[in-house]
Amino acid sequence: MGSLVKLMECPKPVGLQEAATQAIVSVLTVRSNRKELVRDEKSVMRLVQMLDPKYEAVNKTFPVMVVAAVLSGGSNGCRKRLVAAGAYQHLQKLAEMEVAGAKKVLQRLAGNRLKSIFSRTWRE
Repeated sequence: MGSLVKLMECPKPVGLQEAATQAIVSVLTVRSNRKELVRDEKSVMRLVQMLDPKYEAVNKTFPVMVVAAVLSGGSNGCRKRLVAAGAYQHLQKLAEMEVAGAKKVLQRLAGNRLKSIFSRTWRE
């Protein structure tokens, strides 16, 4: 997992970041792989670093896709680790910049699922 996250940072050859992102997202469909990625502190820090709007080496949609895949399992531990690493602040900035998928990932990362379901129901 860590090597795939490293590949996401490599700007050359063209398309390597996208291929690495797709590979990570497909691997993260398995729950144990999501837990393994979140347990690896270096990978989480690299992923959060890639979410930083000041870090221009990576297209921001790629790390957002990976974070969405990590959060898709609904594990509270994964969410807490990402928030502790600082992903929430970066995702807020990306949502303001209107990066694709950042707003939805930010809502998932924000917390209480039951509260978000009720607030969505009341708005509609």
